[in-house]
Amino acid sequence: MNKEIKNQNAEDMNLIDIGHLILRQYLFMVIIFLAATSIAFAYAITRPTTWQSSVSLLIGEKINFFTTTELIENIENIKYKYSNIADISNIKNTQIIQITTKQNSREMAIEKINSVKNNIILNQTKLLEENKLQFIDLLHSANYEKTNKAELLRLLSKASTASPTKQITEVTIAEQPYGGVFLKIFSIGMLLGLMLSLLLAVIKDNLSRRGK
Repeated sequence: MNKEIKNQNAEDMNLIDIGHLILRQYLFMVIIFLAATSIAFAYAITRPTTWQSSVSLLIGEKINFFTTTELIENIENIKYKYSNIADISNIKNTQIIQITTKQNSREMAIEKINSVKNNIILNQTKLLEENKLQFIDLLHSANYEKTNKAELLRLLSKASTASPTKQITEVTIAEQPYGGVFLKIFSIGMLLGLMLSLLLAVIKDNLSRRGK
């Protein structure tokens, strides 16, 4: 019980000390805080305008002999392949991916998003064609006379469910003043300014006390 009271008293003393410190160094802290936030503001407003482009694709399904559905390519693989040139996200519990790029001009944004989109669709088309050829080879290698008709119909039914990857939304372009990061940079500047002002106030206060 006594230990808890001592801890509480120590916490109260710390808060009182901090309060006294702020009162003594209030003007100094305000100057440091304003200086830091001014630097952050100046840096934020000099960020160039960027253009964000985005489009959504529906990833197709390939012929699969063992499960009901299987995507032509795993979405995580697609994300990894294009991670250096675009931001790709998956709409939860769907086969839809959203591709997003950010460029310094509207023309570049349009060109980049179309390039990535077309590259993905083309690659998916090639993978689906390869899958269909494998399926055809399997049918040719089968002994039709000995193959159960029901099993053959099942395989053909699965083949009919195969679908290509396709674009499902129009390309959208959005202008982002200050690179779309003004609030982020300014907020970080304010937080750092607050921390820096408190730290320098403690140092200044200690030096002032030692000088007395």
